[in-house]
Amino acid sequence: MNDMTTRQLPNKIVICGAPYDVEIVKNLRGEKNQKIDGWIRMGMQKVMIDADLNPFMKWQVMFHEVVHGIVEICNLKHIGEQKVDTIAYGIMSVLTSMEWIEPPLHEALLTAEQYEKWLASGGIGGRDRQNYP
Repeated sequence: MNDMTTRQLPNKIVICGAPYDVEIVKNLRGEKNQKIDGWIRMGMQKVMIDADLNPFMKWQVMFHEVVHGIVEICNLKHIGEQKVDTIAYGIMSVLTSMEWIEPPLHEALLTAEQYEKWLASGGIGGRDRQNYP
């Protein structure tokens, strides 16, 4: 098993047969210069992840961007950020259940108070993902 807090993200990943570079970027910014957690650049075949995220969230954001890539490559109708995030967490749970990756329990488990705050911030698909898995 590989603990997601210690295992580094891969330098490359293959999405639907196409190779993509994975880069950790300090102070990652989007097209409108807004702070973002991750970004897949389809034409450049690059997945970028913000360096300031905790290790668990770097993995989650990578899977989130992979889902965006699959949706785009397969020419599926845009499904929205919340659904993309939900699918990314679903992929992580499948890999965890197969013991391919091991989530860091001290980060994945929330107290009841933390859970309520997480739900209030939007839960899966919410914007306060730095502090709540």
